[in-house]
Amino acid sequence: MNQKTVQLLTLFAGVLLTYTSANSQTTCGFPQTSVNLTANNIEARIAVAGDLFHTGNEAGFIYTPNANKPATIFTSGLWMGGADDAGNVRLSAMSYRQGNKTEYAAGPLVPGTPIPDLNACANWDDMFIVNRSRILEFSANLTTLANNPLVAISQFPDIMGWPGMDNPHFEAVNGFSLPQNIGLAPFIDTDGDGKYNPLAGDQPAVLLQGKTPFIPTQILWCVFNDGSASHQISGGSAINMEVQLTAWALGPENNVPFNNTIFTSHKFIYRGVENINDFRVAFFTDFDLGCYQDDYIGCNPDKNYFFAYNQDAVDGNPGSNCSFGVPTFGAETPVQTATFLNRSMDNFIYMNNGGVGSSPVGTTDPNTVLEYLNYLQGRWRDGSSLSFGGSGYDPAGTATNYAFSDAPSDPNGWSMCTANLPYNDQRTVASSAIGLLEPGAVNELTMAWTIHPNVPGPCPNMDSVNDEVHVIQSAYDNSFEGLTPVVSVNNAAAWVQVAPNPARTAVTLHYGELNVGAVRCFDIQGRLVYDNYAPVASQQTIPVHLWAAGTYVALLTTDQGLMPVRFVVE
Repeated sequence: MNQKTVQLLTLFAGVLLTYTSANSQTTCGFPQTSVNLTANNIEARIAVAGDLFHTGNEAGFIYTPNANKPATIFTSGLWMGGADDAGNVRLSAMSYRQGNKTEYAAGPLVPGTPIPDLNACANWDDMFIVNRSRILEFSANLTTLANNPLVAISQFPDIMGWPGMDNPHFEAVNGFSLPQNIGLAPFIDTDGDGKYNPLAGDQPAVLLQGKTPFIPTQILWCVFNDGSASHQISGGSAINMEVQLTAWALGPENNVPFNNTIFTSHKFIYRGVENINDFRVAFFTDFDLGCYQDDYIGCNPDKNYFFAYNQDAVDGNPGSNCSFGVPTFGAETPVQTATFLNRSMDNFIYMNNGGVGSSPVGTTDPNTVLEYLNYLQGRWRDGSSLSFGGSGYDPAGTATNYAFSDAPSDPNGWSMCTANLPYNDQRTVASSAIGLLEPGAVNELTMAWTIHPNVPGPCPNMDSVNDEVHVIQSAYDNSFEGLTPVVSVNNAAAWVQVAPNPARTAVTLHYGELNVGAVRCFDIQGRLVYDNYAPVASQQTIPVHLWAAGTYVALLTTDQGLMPVRFVVE
């Protein structure tokens, strides 16, 4: 148990609240399941409880090529919230695990079922894992397996038990039934019927809003919600949000920066019945870059990422050592970034560990729901604005949305280097503003968590980091094409031609003798704008004159596999 853990236990003892019998009867318990994602150079712990990269006792974001196996992140937790029309704060904020206290409970929120659904909480306290190698093996044997479902279940429970919509084999593998007609884990819908049936060729995949589905080296998936939880950490009222988490990694065959990156995508499905105003989602992140005693933090608003770097040229205090034997990076100091890939980073603020050094009370850990909301909205705990320069805590200063927003190597910029601030165990909150949240709304936040090895300090030059973040962003923008060999989804460009492209009034898909069973079109947000399950032979013309200008994806269900085709409407 290192000093960070001791500090946290002390903090928890000071704010400990006692469960009442009513709470124990009306809320679900803390989800217990967490699993390591281990497809590349990072070993990352993923949990069902709304937190990331924490084992329950120790840091869980490990850089494995370093012989010391140092970590870069101690924990990261999902925050979200806003206020309803009556002004009531609706908020959930996972930071550190505090005994049995929970902000999120396992399972989906199914319309027509009770909240909390205690059976669902128990059943869904699980992580669903599949590797691309298993999908390849399954696909290679599909002809035989299609006629032997019991053999398929026995040999491939990960694929046969994947919680895709209306999977007919799910209960046989997992021991409980899927809610019907509810979209859950993502998959490639090879036959185009909207339902997951692996024996018909459907496959687990990553499916992001507005993107082509793809199959990375490893996928982890789980579902949780805030409606069934006790909220004894933040004191907030439930939003009634269902959260579907997909985490994935590209394998070691990919080069830097992909083999040093973990991706997460949180899909938010609002099951509430009233509007929530100024709704935001955020990550609370406690960086521990090797030794936790010499870390600095910063952000790059233009590229939508926040980061941690070493305070001096050698990781450790003193020298390359660290208290309690915590592994360090020594002289090979990295930078750890967290990048918002599909949304803007609208605020970045930090809070100080009140048990370390001497900090103004207004900048330390929140204790009330309003203080959590202040940090979520980019304000200090006491409600004052973040100010530009120094520590950022100056009521008379110029308000800003981003703390330490310049490169550490810029002598004229604002960073922890130029501010020359002492170590104070800063924790960060980086948020994205969704705005008005209406019933039924579906939103998504996709992140890249990247270790950039050997970025010399102190006050590192961030040019190489910016280049790598740009590479990751470009890969996301292009649905990771060329990085993730797709299984049973063929290169549409060899089969389908689109004209005109860009289009103004209509677009025609020319597919010749290819047997096409369905054509569906989605906008850049992933919303279905056109579907035709009886397209004509040879080609299909689609009227687009009423569509908003932008990029669209047509998905063709064919006897050669699912084919995505992009086109632009002017």
